[in-house]
This record gives sequence, structure tokens and C-alpha cells, in this order.
Amino acid sequence: MEHPVSQKLWRDVLPWIQSSRRLRRQWFYRVGVLHGYASDILVALASAGIAGPVLDALGRSTRTGDVPRPAQMDLGGVFRDPWANAGLVLLLLWILLKVVVVRENVVARTVAVKACLRQFQGVQVLISRALEGEDPMEHLNKLYRETICACVDRAIQDEIWPWSGQIAPGADEEALKEATRLVQKYGTNWKTAPAASVVPAGDIREVRP
Repeated sequence: MEHPVSQKLWRDVLPWIQSSRRLRRQWFYRVGVLHGYASDILVALASAGIAGPVLDALGRSTRTGDVPRPAQMDLGGVFRDPWANAGLVLLLLWILLKVVVVRENVVARTVAVKACLRQFQGVQVLISRALEGEDPMEHLNKLYRETICACVDRAIQDEIWPWSGQIAPGADEEALKEATRLVQKYGTNWKTAPAASVVPAGDIREVRP
């Protein structure tokens, strides 16, 4: 027989937490992290005075600052230089990255993911505190209504929750394992559940919405 608290954990609480952890796997988050590191590296190079000489060497710019006309440029020599080729490739990749970051609002979405993860980490702390008591159901219901639902709604508005307001595929199986662990750790603290509120273990998946 399953305790109502374990049902609440598996059905309504933990699947959302497990889903939030998968936000780090989304492409826009990974692109945002890459863009952040690349930007910091370029800033560091510029601050150290390295970026200027590197760009000067790659671009074959003159010390006078005159921009050569196309007819004066030795394109054959440029493309024979492996360093120039590498610089051109890196420049094109950086331009492509910047276009994706701007058009897909990657920076704002990355910040929103980090904020969402911090909120769910706070939820986990509150869950642990609630489970230490004799009757954690009231606290779990409040967390679900006032915090978890609000976090998910905000994530949907920020366009970082890619599962159409649902949990991530496979998150319920991970939630079941986590619920089992929490029951083993805290279950002895809880009051005995009334018979009418208990659902057989084999029926838990059927009552999940």
C-alpha cells in the first residue's frame, strides 16, 4: 500500500523537478553558455593586448591604417596562409553564432533557465524540510500550487519549457526512483495514512493525470 505522501511526490512534485534538470540539455542553453565563454575569452584577449596583433596578422592590415582596394589584395597569398584560413573560419563561425544568439533570443533564455533551476533547487530544499515532519502533505500541496506551478508557467512564458506545459519524457520514471529514496529516508516520520486515502502501488500510474 502506498502512502499519500509518496503518491504526491511521484505524481505532482518530483516529475517537474526532474524535468527542470533537463533544461540544461536544451540547445539554446548550450549555445548561450558557449557564447558567454567565447565573449569572455575575446574580452580577455583584448584586455591583454593580444587581439589587436592577432587580427593584424590574420587580416594583413597595414600600419598606416589604409584599407587596400580589392585589386591590391593578394587573395592567393591569403588563402595559402593556414593561419589566415583558420582566422577566416573562426570569424565566420563567430558571425553565425552571433546571428543565432540574436534571432533566437538565446541570452535571455539562458538567463531564464538559470533562474528556473535556482527556483527548483529551492523547492528541493523545502521538500526535504517538509518531509521531516509528521504530516508533510499540506506543505507539499502548497509547494505544488504556489511555487512549482508558478515556476513552470514562468518557464513557458520565457520560452524555455519545450514540453508544451507537460513533464519531460521519462521524467516520471526518474521521479518514481527519487520518491522511493525519499520514502525510505523520511517515511518513518509520517503519520499512518487513512485507509480511504491509500491507493495500491500497482495503480499509481493509472491515477496520474
